[in-house]
Amino acid sequence: MKNLGIVIVDMQDRFRSCMMNNFNELMEAHKNTIQFGKENNLPIFYLEYQIEGSHRDPKIMTIQEIKNELGNYSKTKRIRKYSDNGFFAIKDNRGNFLPYEEGNYFLKGENLFDLELKKEKINKIIFTGVNRSSCVLETASEAKNRGYSVYTSKDLMNNPVEKDWFTENVKYFNSHKELIYYFSKGIVTKFFDKPLLSPKNSH
Repeated sequence: MKNLGIVIVDMQDRFRSCMMNNFNELMEAHKNTIQFGKENNLPIFYLEYQIEGSHRDPKIMTIQEIKNELGNYSKTKRIRKYSDNGFFAIKDNRGNFLPYEEGNYFLKGENLFDLELKKEKINKIIFTGVNRSSCVLETASEAKNRGYSVYTSKDLMNNPVEKDWFTENVKYFNSHKELIYYFSKGIVTKFFDKPLLSPKNSH
């Protein structure tokens, strides 16, 4: 589990309608993956898309189902973003994330969300959330471009499809249980009682 982190993208009330096609499956996958992260002391980042409105606006905030699972876990960090790409985030001197502005996007050549990940010594990321075709895609592809290894599963994102950027470019699993099994090094966990498949890709 060394150097592994979880990034939850835009699981917010404003996007709840995007989750409805596979809501129950999505919630179960998130619940188990968050539990897996907490049991293994993994850093968990949750990103919130914030274009308009207060950061305290309920529609801007992560849905209660996810908050309940995160609870008071000490290795949770909230990132407010202002673009589909979660790496487009800037910190002010109070530690608040601000919109991208030309000239302050980089700090010593590095994006500040990148620095937050590096602070936790993360080089492998499990991505989850909505939307699979926009915000999760933009953030995950940026992570891959920056040298992170990217992992996800069909049921950890909305609108599952048979073939897209994820199925072709990252370590992609048919279910979150297969992903958990992969990182458990074959150790049977309470999520299932038999060995599962290897990832579709080995990129």
